Amino acid sequence: IASTEVRMGDVKLSENFRTLAISPLGVFNHLFNYVFDPVTHSIDSSKSYEVKFQELVTGLDKESKGEVVYIDYQAKENDDEADGMSMGQVRMIVEELIRFKGAPRSKLGEDKQLQAFSWKDMAILVPSRNDTLRKLEEHLRSLGIPYLLHGGVGFWQRQEVLDMMQLCQSLSQPGNDLALLGVLRGPCLRCNDADLYFFHCLGSGRMPRGLSILNSVDVNLEQACKGKLKHLKPEDRQNLDEAWVGFSDEDRTRLVRASKSIGLLGDWRLLVDRVSHADLLQHCTEQTGAYAIYASLPDGEQVLANLQKFFEFLRNEESKPGSSLAKVAHALEERVKASNRDSQANPGSHGVDAVQIMTIHASKGLQFPLVVVANMQKTVSRNKTESILASNEGEIGLKIRHPLNPRKIVADSKFDLIKKDIDSRELAESRRLFYVGTTRAEEVLVLAGHKPAKGSLSWRSWIYKALDLQPSHFESGYWEKDAMRIRCRLRSDAGQLKNETQDKGEETKEDLRRFSETPRIVTLSVTRIEDEIKMFEEKPAEWKLRNNHHVLNFYSLPRFDTEPEDDIRKYIGALIGNTVHRSLERHGEWLDSTKDEQLVWIHKMVDVEIGLALAELGEEQVSVLSADEIQKIKAQVVKLLDTAKGSEIKPLVIAEGKVEIEFLLPIAGYVIQGRIDKLLNQGGVVEIIDWKTDAGSAKKSIDHHQFQMKLYALALLNCNLIPQEQDCVRARLVLLEHDALHTYEFSKQDLKKFEKELAGKMQKMNQKLLEEVDREELQVLFHAMPDQR
Repeated sequence: IASTEVRMGDVKLSENFRTLAISPLGVFNHLFNYVFDPVTHSIDSSKSYEVKFQELVTGLDKESKGEVVYIDYQAKENDDEADGMSMGQVRMIVEELIRFKGAPRSKLGEDKQLQAFSWKDMAILVPSRNDTLRKLEEHLRSLGIPYLLHGGVGFWQRQEVLDMMQLCQSLSQPGNDLALLGVLRGPCLRCNDADLYFFHCLGSGRMPRGLSILNSVDVNLEQACKGKLKHLKPEDRQNLDEAWVGFSDEDRTRLVRASKSIGLLGDWRLLVDRVSHADLLQHCTEQTGAYAIYASLPDGEQVLANLQKFFEFLRNEESKPGSSLAKVAHALEERVKASNRDSQANPGSHGVDAVQIMTIHASKGLQFPLVVVANMQKTVSRNKTESILASNEGEIGLKIRHPLNPRKIVADSKFDLIKKDIDSRELAESRRLFYVGTTRAEEVLVLAGHKPAKGSLSWRSWIYKALDLQPSHFESGYWEKDAMRIRCRLRSDAGQLKNETQDKGEETKEDLRRFSETPRIVTLSVTRIEDEIKMFEEKPAEWKLRNNHHVLNFYSLPRFDTEPEDDIRKYIGALIGNTVHRSLERHGEWLDSTKDEQLVWIHKMVDVEIGLALAELGEEQVSVLSADEIQKIKAQVVKLLDTAKGSEIKPLVIAEGKVEIEFLLPIAGYVIQGRIDKLLNQGGVVEIIDWKTDAGSAKKSIDHHQFQMKLYALALLNCNLIPQEQDCVRARLVLLEHDALHTYEFSKQDLKKFEKELAGKMQKMNQKLLEEVDREELQVLFHAMPDQR
């Protein structure tokens, strides 16, 4: 990366060979000159834990511009999650990742060719792991975006989960002494290491025997064990007698309690495979008081939630044929081993195309083309409520009640000094952590946070003050100073995203570039994508002007849509389709009602759909429907729903399954958005059900919807919703107008081939958008706007 002269000589620590100049490097310098400013923050530079910021100097030969994005979610003031990662912040972060996926990178590859951002080029860094990180993982999973979680403690590594796994093993495998050891040390029996060693010696190397012979707290060990010490050697017997006498009454009571509690294991084992596995473990935790101990922990709420999740897993496992507790315990052990392997994976692994998620501490020494620093609203210094504080030098400061006024709490002379020193250390550590997180970025840095419930010192507040961010910056979409630029995005609880689709881009010599306001990520509906590709292949110039420059919104270029938006047939078809779909969502509840009740249901549903259209389209378009036309619509809905009662279709209507499943399918810089009408899982086989009210020929409908069904199947496959043992994905097209049912079957291999072909076409579309305006496009535009020539 560096020149030969630099590599062979000394390299200054301030010389950066990771990050692109101007942006993000220039933004780093501007931001951290404020964060580390000793005057602004009253930093005592003489302290050993304080560091002086030294501006970074680019060490790269090529000064390519990267990008810095600041996204801010305006959470409600009473939002319980305001100090954690809110769902609003999660969604905005993932939107940025999708926007950059497939976009060209600023740095050239080793082969001097342009590269595109892949998932493995992206990293999400958080100040610390907490339970709110689960929302980020769940959202990524729901969109089918692969990710790797590094460091920290995942669900299968949590201590309470390990405790339950060891209890399962000990109950189902009586000879498993290692599992027994874990149960003894856990909250169920609560033995410490000294207790365990005593029982080990008392049993002459067999801990279960030592536990079984201790009966009372009598000071005489032989009487306490009712004379059951004949197995001991004389020297061992003497050592144990001395140890037992040396124990306090409290120690002896604890040991006897543990010895008697071990008898509970025998009682519990009698219930193995006779009652529900989850119920048995819950019974164990409640009978021994372990449940209360878990609840009293500092993170007790999270621990209890994890236990409930664990019990749900047990219930799912035991619903499978032949799932004995021993078999479930083995499956649990494999899960824990797999999670340990995953957590120890190398973040730099080139074999896995997945977003990297880790703490900032874990990211030290690493670098990524795109870095998201999340949870910027996290308070940098905690509120201390301790009555006793200790300094690094061993001094103690106290807060005590005033002897003459017990309601008043007073601190001694050292307490405030120690508190100030601890606060300064925590702030210094937070500044360094912030610096480490942001400087992991090579080309793109995304800073994400949301407005906290209460005003407090945070990284977010530092950014606002360092950049002097104002509402005008979010309205324009950019903060700019000298050659630096930060793209600013703001979303509120109302869901309005300010400047969501504005991206000014680089102005070039073509005046037409000023129309370029399309973000890099484009969301297309399933029903639109096929027509979009067709227009691109047949009329690339018109397609580019429409999609890249939005000129279709202003001038009379040829329409993309096959029919005008206000076409009355399209509107009537949508009303009929929506009413039928809403009815079929109810799993056929209306099928059991009388004919009159069904008519009332259908008429009300049509009236509701017209009311929704009135609110969305306005009275002018809705009022074109006469009373006779409305009656015809209702009659058509009745006819189609009568068809749903047919012998072949009715089982699909009444079958239990998920309805209206929304999905996002990222492909080559685009996101395809769709909704599956119904998803069935019968006998471990997943099936797609799609209701169609098309009035055309059956063959034409089957051919037309094959592409759509293939996208549905691909979305399920990429979201890991298709069981591994299921060879193909089945989609059933229900043609209500024709009382017909057509089944498509797509093999997993065909779907991956389809995805590759689709990605190739979409990459060509992306490349077309990046090309300069050519002569043909200018001619199309010239002829489209005669009044402006």
